[in-house]
Amino acid sequence: MITTILAVAFLLGICIFVHELGHFLIGKTVGVQPRIFSIGYGRGIFFKKIGKTIYQITAIPLGGYVQFYGDDLTKKHAKIKKGDFFSVGPWRRMALAFGGPFFSLMFGFILIFILLLTGWRPATNKINIAESSQENPAYTAGLRNGDRVVEVNGVKTDYFEKINFHIALAAENKIRLKVERDGKFMDIDVNAVSFESGGPLHIGIQPLGEKYLVVKKGKQLEKTFLKEGDKILLVNGQKVEDIDVLRNILNKNTGGKVDIKLERGMDGLFNPNAKEKIQVSVPVQAYEYVKFSRVKDLQTEKFIPDIEIGSWDVSPMQNIFIGEKSYASWKDFTNAIRRESAGGKKTITFRIGAVRVQSNIELLTRGLMGISLDSGLDSVKMDSGNNLLSIAALTGDFAVVSTQSTLLGLYRIIEGKLSFRKSISGPVKIMKMTADSIKYGWDVYWMLFAQITIVLGIMNLMPFPVLDGGHIVMYFIEGVYKPLPVKVIAASMRVGVLILLTLGIYVIFLDIWDVFIARSF
Repeated sequence: MITTILAVAFLLGICIFVHELGHFLIGKTVGVQPRIFSIGYGRGIFFKKIGKTIYQITAIPLGGYVQFYGDDLTKKHAKIKKGDFFSVGPWRRMALAFGGPFFSLMFGFILIFILLLTGWRPATNKINIAESSQENPAYTAGLRNGDRVVEVNGVKTDYFEKINFHIALAAENKIRLKVERDGKFMDIDVNAVSFESGGPLHIGIQPLGEKYLVVKKGKQLEKTFLKEGDKILLVNGQKVEDIDVLRNILNKNTGGKVDIKLERGMDGLFNPNAKEKIQVSVPVQAYEYVKFSRVKDLQTEKFIPDIEIGSWDVSPMQNIFIGEKSYASWKDFTNAIRRESAGGKKTITFRIGAVRVQSNIELLTRGLMGISLDSGLDSVKMDSGNNLLSIAALTGDFAVVSTQSTLLGLYRIIEGKLSFRKSISGPVKIMKMTADSIKYGWDVYWMLFAQITIVLGIMNLMPFPVLDGGHIVMYFIEGVYKPLPVKVIAASMRVGVLILLTLGIYVIFLDIWDVFIARSF
């Protein structure tokens, strides 16, 4: 927990520090004297004056700024001293404004370069079909496990992140893929779909790799000595790739224990590949559950998916009406089922909400460890050179893809193809993503770090008042024409601050809702 908090604080603090350092250093280079260098807003709790500059950290370091001498617009025509903000021309001030985003972008590129230099590689462009069924767009179109996707809509794709980007943000649902299979190339058209309205497109593929289960959460974590993020390697000596395999093992050992061999990431912020292997013995308890199979809607005469309701999560049963009654306790619910199925009767009629259905019904038991699990994937990595030239080329390509995905994502939001509500992440979600990334390895954390700082640089270049891009536009107008009136600049700043504050409050509210509230329903 402490490591997670420190990692989140480190990411946010360094992103802000590097961005403001860009303004600070470029400002000094062009002849402007910094007055305050601050990590956070408000009154400083730690500060020191060195030369003419005060360096400070505030109580809430969410943000930061550099204040330069003589940068007050209302006093622009007062006596200007050497080193004041307006003592230099608009082109130098433009360079100063550009310094922050430039440093953010360069820092992101450097992080990616270091990751590649230390052995990290993106996932291969060889794919697996997520679900080999007729409903899967990739399978339906003719793709198969092991295919290599070398182009998406005419763009070369050397690694999976690039495939995913060009599909997720494609202009149209029809995607043209160039695929290599057994040394032969073919063009395949796939109809991409979205999981939800306003979401990114997908075709149901994932990188080629080895599947595994990872511990997500659970009330019994402390009792079982398992931790969030633990990767399950073996259960009773058997390799476990999916929930069904684990379920069979647990059902055979109900009332006893299973031996779990797992891999756990060590708390190594600067050693992302540090892992330790641990063996634990976990008790398996028997839990009742009800299985509804061959569920038929009596009005439409159509079958709907099977339903399972377990004693470990009774909330779904409150929407089930047996004998025209719903039940608040598991005991009353199962007693009602036994009454309805008395005499060996296996098919009963009941309601799901307002829908009347007929279903086969079974009361069964299942072995559980009292934890939740997620699926994970150790993807096969891209095969690329290890010399500095190839690493530099891959760094540039990966950084360009990160930049393009941000810009194209914004464009898709503006044109209405992506939902703003589902596509924008504020500080709360960023902290949640940072905390989650640590569970899957420090290399994931560092890559997220790189992408966040690149996004920070790009967003600050947007030509909007208050942002660096807005200042750059104003200084450019001053350089090629004449300065904008002070009243116009001040009014645009006030409007910009109001819009950003409103947008910020809205995004933070959405973050809190998605991260803390929606998960409870």
